[in-house]
Amino acid sequence: MMEFQLKDTRKRTPAQVEDEIKEDKGFYEDEYGHLVVTAHLGDRRLEPFLPRFLHKIRDHYALPSTDFIRELGPADFAKKLKTKDDGWDEAILGIASSVVAVSIFTGVKRLIDCSGLIIGWDACKGEATILTSARLLKMPDARKNYYVAVRFVNGMIEVGEEDFVDFYHNLMTVKVKCLTNVKAVSIDTAQEVEDGTEVVSVGRGFLGTLVEGRGILHKEYPYFGCQELWGSNCQGSTWVTTEVSEGGPLITKDGHVCGIAFLDRHRYASRLPHDIITSCLRFFETNGRVVIPWFGIAVIDSNKLPREKLEKLEIFQMTFDEKTPYQNHVIVKEVYDNSPAKKLELRPGDIVRSHGGCAVSSSLEFLELLHKMFEDFNANSSSKISDEECDFIREIKVVTSRYGCDEEVTLKVDSVEASDKKFFTCWPEDGHGVWYGKPRFGSQDEPSITTYVPKFGRTL
Repeated sequence: MMEFQLKDTRKRTPAQVEDEIKEDKGFYEDEYGHLVVTAHLGDRRLEPFLPRFLHKIRDHYALPSTDFIRELGPADFAKKLKTKDDGWDEAILGIASSVVAVSIFTGVKRLIDCSGLIIGWDACKGEATILTSARLLKMPDARKNYYVAVRFVNGMIEVGEEDFVDFYHNLMTVKVKCLTNVKAVSIDTAQEVEDGTEVVSVGRGFLGTLVEGRGILHKEYPYFGCQELWGSNCQGSTWVTTEVSEGGPLITKDGHVCGIAFLDRHRYASRLPHDIITSCLRFFETNGRVVIPWFGIAVIDSNKLPREKLEKLEIFQMTFDEKTPYQNHVIVKEVYDNSPAKKLELRPGDIVRSHGGCAVSSSLEFLELLHKMFEDFNANSSSKISDEECDFIREIKVVTSRYGCDEEVTLKVDSVEASDKKFFTCWPEDGHGVWYGKPRFGSQDEPSITTYVPKFGRTL
């Protein structure tokens, strides 16, 4: 294993340190060579990356010079004969060069691995735009400095700078300078998909390995994250395979990107639809921000609950009848802290009854309501609308039951910028409590993972 010296042993005089502080680069090194970041950069922005760290990372993760084609042997072709051609090779190879590895470093220690998709390329500036997961910014230790590094398909490692951040939808774009041309994928022209569509989630590990997990989409109200997610049964064969799929694209068999993959506690990939992503990016480009209509609740359909759990809810105890089928209700599943719902002391089990005088009969209707609010909020963010004009579209009726008495309360929506970190509570940590894992101290040794091997036997 290659060892790195994280400290510069040169003795620095206090005068030299003071000169670097006055230069106001955003960071300086103390007399013992330790990196110190000045306070004016804030607590959300990623810090500048020291060149000496980048050189060490590039040297260590350099691609081997071995000719892969010359190493092909009988085992490679035997594997090809055993693998049935199911039509996915062409779709995966078509997008492979646009899927990158995105990782968080502190010094030369690699902490968090995700994937990203190149969605923009400015040839004049030599700058690529990478779409990835905002979980990269959920740092485990606020006292340390973190940096985002992007590895392209050709093995080149570059340092990125965060641009657009949306903690509600778990989205982040990273701007990266690149010396060579890269292939950008447009998500504006992606095709609509239906419930039951077969998809594959594609990701890339920091060592350059392309991984994939196949499954089927299912549209139902999500049980984690933002309320626009679709579920799927896409899952890798090992935890590493799925870990790097976070933030990577979900594609259909014809090669179209239908969304970005985010992971639940069980490491299944959920889909954030491409139309939601394009709306967020468009609003950010137009207004410089994205506004979220925030009630602070997650809901679920009552007919999705087992009857033995439904009858335990206080609001159903007076009307529940085993002999007759019950009407579906939209039930509050979770109430988030520091939200309008929390201030009204709502709790799980309360019923969302109506919006603007119209009954809300399913969680999907509630989702459509939120999406319309989202579009209205951001379309009118540049102009002022009085509260009187917006009350009709900014409130819902919720029925609560306390001590056998039903009461209808009015829950008004709050407008919160998507970059607010309060939305982190909607996205779960890793199910095993090791989302960040142990730091990789420059070692290339990783657990064995299932890689994608194209027909010609080369790992991309």
